Amino acid sequence: MPSKPNWQVIIAYYFLACLWSWPLFWWRDTHPASWKALPIPPQFQSPLVMWGPGLAAIMVFFAYPQMRTRFLALSGSSWKRSILCFLVPICFAWIAYAVVSKKFSEKLVFDLIVWNFACLGEELGWRGFLQGALQPLGRVRGCLVISLMWTVWHLPTTWDRLISHLEVLFPALVALTFVMAFLTERTGSLALPVILHAWFDLWFSPGGYFQWAALAAVPLWIWMIWKWPKPKVEPANDSPLSAAATA
Repeated sequence: MPSKPNWQVIIAYYFLACLWSWPLFWWRDTHPASWKALPIPPQFQSPLVMWGPGLAAIMVFFAYPQMRTRFLALSGSSWKRSILCFLVPICFAWIAYAVVSKKFSEKLVFDLIVWNFACLGEELGWRGFLQGALQPLGRVRGCLVISLMWTVWHLPTTWDRLISHLEVLFPALVALTFVMAFLTERTGSLALPVILHAWFDLWFSPGGYFQWAALAAVPLWIWMIWKWPKPKVEPANDSPLSAAATA
């Protein structure tokens, strides 16, 4: 493992992530009418913004082949557990919504899948690439740097209430980053940070069924993570970008 991070690549990644997302954040928050008029379905507008880190990670993957071993695998050491962790809360939310509204909603399931895809766009960058790229710093310093970069990436959407938002946002992202670092070290899976990110955001959405779905899924998540097969020592071959590189 390198003795220090490759800051040139990390800065290039971060520049690309902000170059994509910051103008879209600004457009969305300062011109909402124009933003909502975009000729794409509303549920795909958030992924458009959130995929800045993911697109930057993809560009780094192809532009800097020496960094590919730093990327995290999508499923870690267990595809079955990754898929189950993804599907269980969605099923719980689907059932909870049906109990509340007296009807099942396939659109809800589709929207939740799209929202997880949006969070994949962020996590492919923050955990998929950046966590491994900063590994030479050690866990604590690496997590703090990721938290700071993640917070600054959000600046355009908090600019009008900068201090009040950062007082909440930065500590929350520090806590999330350390939890996600533990999950990835325990399982080698990028899927788990994506799922945690998605349901952390959904917790603050209207409709109590999201909270109930997340709470109901927690015991199963804990059990599966506890029983998760030990990740391989060598870099996994099922990185989200490995198939594309092979092609």
